[in-house]
Amino acid sequence: MKKLLLVSMFMFLAIIPSVFAASFTAQVQNAPYFMAGRAGIINLTVTNNGPTDWFTVSTVGYPSTWLVLDTTSGLIRVESGKSTTLAIFVNPGKDAIPLAYEYYVTVKSTTTNEEVEQKVPILVRQVTDVIIGDFKLSCEQCSKEVTASGTIYNVGTRDVPVHLSLKFGNDERTLDIPAMKTLTQDEFSETFDIQGMMPATYSIDGKITSGSKLLYDDTKNFDIPKIENVTFEEKSFVTPFGRFVSIIGTNGGNYKADAQFESAVSGAWYAIYTGPEAVKGATYKWTIPIESGATYELGYSEIYWPTYLIILIIIIIGIMIYRSYTAITLSKEIIGKNEVKYGHEMTVSIQLRNKIRDITNLVVKDVIPEGFALVTKFDTVKPTLRKVAEGTEIVWKIGDLKPHEQRVLHYKMKAVKPFRGRKHLEKASLVAKFGDKTVTRNSNFVTIYSEGHEPSSLAVEIDK
Repeated sequence: MKKLLLVSMFMFLAIIPSVFAASFTAQVQNAPYFMAGRAGIINLTVTNNGPTDWFTVSTVGYPSTWLVLDTTSGLIRVESGKSTTLAIFVNPGKDAIPLAYEYYVTVKSTTTNEEVEQKVPILVRQVTDVIIGDFKLSCEQCSKEVTASGTIYNVGTRDVPVHLSLKFGNDERTLDIPAMKTLTQDEFSETFDIQGMMPATYSIDGKITSGSKLLYDDTKNFDIPKIENVTFEEKSFVTPFGRFVSIIGTNGGNYKADAQFESAVSGAWYAIYTGPEAVKGATYKWTIPIESGATYELGYSEIYWPTYLIILIIIIIGIMIYRSYTAITLSKEIIGKNEVKYGHEMTVSIQLRNKIRDITNLVVKDVIPEGFALVTKFDTVKPTLRKVAEGTEIVWKIGDLKPHEQRVLHYKMKAVKPFRGRKHLEKASLVAKFGDKTVTRNSNFVTIYSEGHEPSSLAVEIDK
């Protein structure tokens, strides 16, 4: 009985390996080598000895981007007793150093979780003697400066002269190595100023030449992002005539931006808005494009129309008062020279002019000063005379004067006493009725002088 139990245990242990052995196999058909920068293919063949199943395929190695499966899901379906071949694309980087890179391909059953792993060596050969390795930029989104860096490798079998060129637009930086020894390396780093440049995608080109022969070239791209920095400053001042507002927008960004101007406009009944057309709401809004680094001044006004109405009324009243005041004018002058000679006659002219309305009860008065006598011969209306403290008063009773009508009164006087120096004659005056109002006016002063006392004039120069 014990012998039978031992035999059964040995048989069970012998059966276990066959039961738990993988029900599928995975074989990799690899190429002897791959060229840097050129695509190649290795084939993975999965043979399913069990029931139809789905299998996951994954790769592990560095750089991980070199191997890409020909399936977007990472799954392949293999029917029972059949084989399926999956392509694995191999694309070593153009800057790959010629070495053997170790990768592993793993196939796993989605049903039993059984897996098979295959080691896949990728042997890389270079197409040139000198390469740029680890060629990179300091940023992908750059605003002020960008640094291009990397390492020059001589992966060939001979020493060569090397000329490195890094070019960004019109800005080119160079590095010369007269004789770069085989299997050596040299690092480089150059910084480019990008301030003030418009947002876009830019590139930096790296080239290695030896003499006139191009050994290696590569390009790295970076973006200058849009930087929006529009600031506003509002200034305003208020007067009785209105509120005057100025909004200054400054675009400190790196591209032409549509600046959103906004301001609180009162909209009161007594204010009239004048300025650029706006989108009206709780606040007024304007959209103005501003170039990078530029400023724009937007101005508007709120005119307080009652002020202008009051001014207009004042002006009208002023005009009415002025016209009323100047409805009748009175002027006085000496006909001829104003020089007084003893015993000689001087002719005085008084002019009246009515501009607007009928004038009634018009009386004109003038005074002949002491030392002068009136010549009683009159060329115009004869006045009445009376003695006053200042001399002799002459009174003309004109009566009515029609609109746009004028009168000229003349009289003569002569000096009856010696006179020396200069003297102001009294102003002529008038009294009249202008409707229900009494109007009084005075004429201008008239100056007379004796011989040798003429008014003198001196020309002066005025700086403009």
